[in-house]
Amino acid sequence: MTKTTRRPSSRDKILDAATALVSERGVQQLTIEAAAAAAGVTKAGLIYHFKTRDELLVAVVESMARTIDLYSRAAEEQRASRVNDASAGAKANCSPP
Repeated sequence: MTKTTRRPSSRDKILDAATALVSERGVQQLTIEAAAAAAGVTKAGLIYHFKTRDELLVAVVESMARTIDLYSRAAEEQRASRVNDASAGAKANCSPP
């Protein structure tokens, strides 16, 4: 069976484009028009998903927070794995012959 990849939704494209705009140019440059142009959708298409600039900005901040949380969890898992590996190695080196 062939696995198909899901095409990003218009909402996801808009959110990605708005996040990039905020990251590259700052929050002051985030407008409905700029986000629509960057996402390749019409202004009406953007407004269908996000009624106001503030609604779009809240979604951008929530998306960024989720991304930071994912990176933080991954880093914590790596740190815990290294601690466990080091602990296991220390125990192996300390056991009597």
